[in-house]
Amino acid sequence: ATFREQYLAELAQHEQEGKRLADIAKKQPLTLLYSAKNTTQNHALVLADWLRSL
Repeated sequence: ATFREQYLAELAQHEQEGKRLADIAKKQPLTLLYSAKNTTQNHALVLADWLRSL
């Protein structure tokens, strides 16, 4: 499995918390921080896509 697939599987175990964050993001900006040097492949991008899908 790819990094993205593995991380999405991990996030799926926390769907209720994800929905809570997605609801917050609909009302105000939600800042996702990351320290990865790669700006095109990192946890924050996968998390942002996942939150948008909820």
